[in-house]
Amino acid sequence: MSRSSWKARTTSLWLSVLLISFGLGTFIGTGGRSEAWTGRPPLSKLRRQALDGKSATSPCSLADKVSVVIVTSPVGSHPSTQLVEGVISSFDLVAGLSDCPLLVVADGVKVRPGAPRWNQGKVDEQALERYLDYIKSLRTLYAAVQEPQGRPGRALGSTTAVLGPLGRRVNFGHALLEGLKHVETEFVLVVQHDRVFAEPFDLEDALAFFDEYPDKLRYLGFQTSDYQTVVQSKHGKWASCDRPLPASTPGLIPLLMWYDSTHICRTKQYAATLQNLVVSM
Repeated sequence: MSRSSWKARTTSLWLSVLLISFGLGTFIGTGGRSEAWTGRPPLSKLRRQALDGKSATSPCSLADKVSVVIVTSPVGSHPSTQLVEGVISSFDLVAGLSDCPLLVVADGVKVRPGAPRWNQGKVDEQALERYLDYIKSLRTLYAAVQEPQGRPGRALGSTTAVLGPLGRRVNFGHALLEGLKHVETEFVLVVQHDRVFAEPFDLEDALAFFDEYPDKLRYLGFQTSDYQTVVQSKHGKWASCDRPLPASTPGLIPLLMWYDSTHICRTKQYAATLQNLVVSM
C-alpha cells in the first residue's frame, strides 16, 4: 500500500472524528512549533535554555511516559547523518525529551538501476550502500551515549536504538507500525527525519489534553509557524482555539487532515488504528 493511499484513507476516517469531537488536534501556545530542517548546525546549549526554570517537568517522569519514534529512509545526503542529527538535537528544546527512549526505524528500499527516486524508496546499488553506511553511523553515534554531557538531544544514559533497514520498502505507515511494536510507554511521539522543534515548550502541557479529552482526542499535532493563521483564514471561528485562553496558555485548534509530521498519540490506540487501516488493506 502506498504512503499516499494510507494518508488518504486515514484522512477520510479521522476527519469525521475531528468534526464531532476534536479527534485530531493541533497544539498551540507556549512554543511547540516544528519546522522543516534548514541545514543549520546541530543545536547546542538548548537543554539548559529549555530547563532554565521555565518548566516543572521532571525528565525522569517524562521518560516513563513517552517514547520517540523517527522513521527514516534514503535521501541524497547519505551517508551523512547531519539531517537526523539536527532533528535529534532539537529535542533539547523540549524539557525532558532528551531522556526519553528513542527508536529510529529505517525503512527498506527497492533496488533498481537508474536515477534514485527518493520519495518512493527506489535507489541504485551505490545509493543503497550510502544508506547502509548512514544506518551504521547512526548506531555508532547513538547506541551508547557515553559522553559526559550526552550528545545533543540525547542525555547521558538515555536509551536509543536503530531498527532496520527493514527487509523491503514498506512506506511510512507500515514502518511506524513496526516501530510501535517496540514501544513500551503509554505515549509515542512520532517525528519525521527532517523536521525539527523550533521553540521550547513543555510536553506535559500536550499530554494533559489526552487526560482532559480521554474519549475524544486521539492524535495531537504540533503547529508550524503559520498553521494557525492559515487555517483560521480559511475556516474562521470554526478553526479557533477550543476555548478562550490567555496567549500564554496552551490550547487546541482543529487539524484538517492526518499529517505524518510531528505528532503524539497513545501507543496502543495508535497501533490498533494503524493495524486496522494499514495492514488489513
